[in-house]
Amino acid sequence: MHHDLDLYLANTVVRDGKYAALLDFEYARAWDPVTDFVKPSVFVFSAYPEAQEAMLQGYQMACPLPAGLKERFGIALGLELVTSIPYFYRVPDRSAYDRYRKLFDEWREQFRVGLHSIQYSGWGP
Repeated sequence: MHHDLDLYLANTVVRDGKYAALLDFEYARAWDPVTDFVKPSVFVFSAYPEAQEAMLQGYQMACPLPAGLKERFGIALGLELVTSIPYFYRVPDRSAYDRYRKLFDEWREQFRVGLHSIQYSGWGP
């Protein structure tokens, strides 16, 4: 889900009169599956840490976790931050922009000091 811009009727699926799913194919692409974990880590896991385990379990019901998930997560996070900061600046969404800039500064500092496995504090499988 890409921030709150996707929460509209055309993106919802209802089955038997009940909410079934939220679809968002606006930025769908064949890409590294590690990126599936980036936005939930930024927007969900820090506020609801129990959601992380639920996501990991649900993900594994469909397919195995990506190889080297924990080690590759830092790169996926960096790519998300670098590409989304300009987006949130243009939208404009000052709250998301400020959050992403703060995370980018933390991410960049970890690279500067030479950490090889960069992890966001909302992540810890």
